[in-house]
Amino acid sequence: MATLVVGFRLGNDAATRQMTAVLTETGVIHRAQGLYGKLARASKPDSTFALTASNAVLKDEIPLARPVSHLRQLHTSYTKKGYTRALIPPVVVRLDVEERQHGAQHRELIQAFIGAAPNTLQSLDAAIREFRTALGLPSRPLNVAWVPRTAPIPPQVEAMLRTLAHGSPLTSSSQRSVR
Repeated sequence: MATLVVGFRLGNDAATRQMTAVLTETGVIHRAQGLYGKLARASKPDSTFALTASNAVLKDEIPLARPVSHLRQLHTSYTKKGYTRALIPPVVVRLDVEERQHGAQHRELIQAFIGAAPNTLQSLDAAIREFRTALGLPSRPLNVAWVPRTAPIPPQVEAMLRTLAHGSPLTSSSQRSVR
């Protein structure tokens, strides 16, 4: 059975380290990191609460919203740590490796991703959009045109905008005391 994944591999030239993150269609994030040229050490996978919980509050949540958000946070945090070289830019790949269902490290999945990922330059948002589209999930539209407001701006808001345009700070009006 094939597994659809989205992932990336970042490198830190100063520390000669690399980090790979892969999100599977089941919502599990697999990570591996290590030195350049060495076999990366796989970390324990991060599974999302939304896909494993049977909580009534989460029934309206869009599938994979939390893991996608976590993948974005990983990309941002590692970029801030100096992992700025895109060794494998964000990409969507269908792997011929079946994902393990228990929470064990999955080095084979990471290695299959590294071997199968093409070196096509695209943003993380574009890769996530492609991933969500391939799974049939809703995704953000590419170009949302700005539409002017049809209703007039309320007078209070208009007055605040004029005040801000002149460079003056906004002050709140005196409020009634609570009794």
